[in-house]
Amino acid sequence: MTTAHETFPVLGVPGWDGCRGATMRGGTGSLTHSLIHSYVAGDDRRTPPTLVFGQCTERSQHAPVLSNLLGSGRRPAQARLLGTEAFAAEVEGVAVEGVRRRWADTRLNEIRFLWRGGFHIAVASWERPLDEEFFASLGVVDLTP
Repeated sequence: MTTAHETFPVLGVPGWDGCRGATMRGGTGSLTHSLIHSYVAGDDRRTPPTLVFGQCTERSQHAPVLSNLLGSGRRPAQARLLGTEAFAAEVEGVAVEGVRRRWADTRLNEIRFLWRGGFHIAVASWERPLDEEFFASLGVVDLTP
């Protein structure tokens, strides 16, 4: 995404074989940018998302990411958090460290980490592991229509 002030790289899944869902952009001023985008399995955009990404230059977008993932009406609106654990992974050949939240409903997965020196990334998935294969699939995506 390009703004009048800078280029904002967007982390996502460049090789996604389904379709992308909604993209919501926001921000205040010239340096705070936020973005939430989702991925749907298959070709029906009305299907609840499988993955939801949130990224922001100032703070974690984990609450809106979870809301977008669980807010379909076909999934539980509330989830019981069991705890958190640290994780380390590789994104675009660079080591990242973050927090993985564990949920009572094992279909729900959520992670948070810093990317490219300052972007707060939150990812939530439904029935899709956020494992080494997932991290290897990540890269910069173009969300222009």
